Amino acid sequence: MRKRNIRYTICFNSNESQVLINNSQKCGMSKGAVIRNLVNGFIPREAPPVEYFELLRQLRIFNNNLNQIARQANSQGLLDAPKIRKEVENIRELEKFIHSAFNPKKEVL
Repeated sequence: MRKRNIRYTICFNSNESQVLINNSQKCGMSKGAVIRNLVNGFIPREAPPVEYFELLRQLRIFNNNLNQIARQANSQGLLDAPKIRKEVENIRELEKFIHSAFNPKKEVL
């Protein structure tokens, strides 16, 4: 059985319709989902670009590398300073790229 079995017919002018279509595309949601979110008091935001997820993956790799270095240092009592410097520099470069590529964006609606 359908969860949503109550239907409403809503009339829009061409400008309102275009705004709804554009916002739903930016959010990666259906038009109905955008309207339901608004009714429930949520303002849908623009979906992040595909590159965002790749950057998160890279950041996780760098963090995993640092974690392995820390485990090795803990177990052996030695720190590998060049490895740590290299990983910290990689993280700093990635952080700069993220800040330059993904400035805070305004909400869609």
